[in-house]
Amino acid sequence: LVQALNTPILPLRCPPQTTVGAGLVPALSLSSPLRLPRAPSGLIAALPGAILKKPVPSITEEFRISGNDRRKPLTNLPDFDLAGKVAVITGASRGIGEAISRCYAARGAAVVLSSRKQAALDDVAESIRKDGGRALAAAAHTGDMEATAALAEQAVREFGGIDILVNNAATNPHFGPVLSAEERHWLKILDVNVVGYFRMARACSAEMMKRGGGKIINVASIAGKRPQPGMGVYCVSKAGVLMLTEVLAAELAAEGIQVNAIAPGYTRTAFSRAIWQDPELNQTVLGAIPQRRIAETDELTGIALYLASDASSFTTGGTFVVDGGQWVDAGLGG
Repeated sequence: LVQALNTPILPLRCPPQTTVGAGLVPALSLSSPLRLPRAPSGLIAALPGAILKKPVPSITEEFRISGNDRRKPLTNLPDFDLAGKVAVITGASRGIGEAISRCYAARGAAVVLSSRKQAALDDVAESIRKDGGRALAAAAHTGDMEATAALAEQAVREFGGIDILVNNAATNPHFGPVLSAEERHWLKILDVNVVGYFRMARACSAEMMKRGGGKIINVASIAGKRPQPGMGVYCVSKAGVLMLTEVLAAELAAEGIQVNAIAPGYTRTAFSRAIWQDPELNQTVLGAIPQRRIAETDELTGIALYLASDASSFTTGGTFVVDGGQWVDAGLGG
């Protein structure tokens, strides 16, 4: 420390007068290195005891001092256990939603699976239960405010509350130039992809507040960050999801609720089947991905687990891109 106090600093020059807030600081011009004064002999004894004399507080003590009582004391190892948690996942009958549901159940969460088709949900829920997990299949249309409220109520009746929401349901009934879309396409896509996320967030966050906090994870897309050919309306909707995520994160932070988004790239789902089943089109898309392959749905579960767990307690308002490098490559002109 004494050596640091006597280390020359690079020459510093300031303009004749610099505005700081509403006032001015005097002119300052230094042509020679600025040297901090030599440490007085008694400085070492005068330094805060927490640095030199007193033992460093433990992580638990730091947690207690901070006054943050919304979660367990921190440990040196991140905790990805979801035991005792209840997660509601929309679009859970297949694809990314199904993969996340299976992951959460394997980590101990009770999962409420939702989509529009009950039969498909029943199959996934039964499979999870056979593996020892707890699952409830509850069909609901996120385009209906009453249906989303009823879904949240059903989750509370079955499992006692809600801790985690994964908004994953989406639609895209239009493919082509954005100006060729009809108004009904816009209304349908925005209602499901954006307003549906709002409906679910409103219904579930109210239950999270009763438990002292929670997690909302919005599945967006890299299409919300960069235009994709033929998917203009869908791109706009996913950009809306990213902003909705940031707004909710700011508004719900004081309630102990963290809100984040996942932006997947090209992933093997029924949604993208028309691309990966067409050899020529598939190769064109892969050519824009530095890893030169399509993602499998279970490659999205790691980030989804992090965002649902206590490990992400200070992470909110973020967008986590999982795309094999496609976004950064595009940014570099790839």
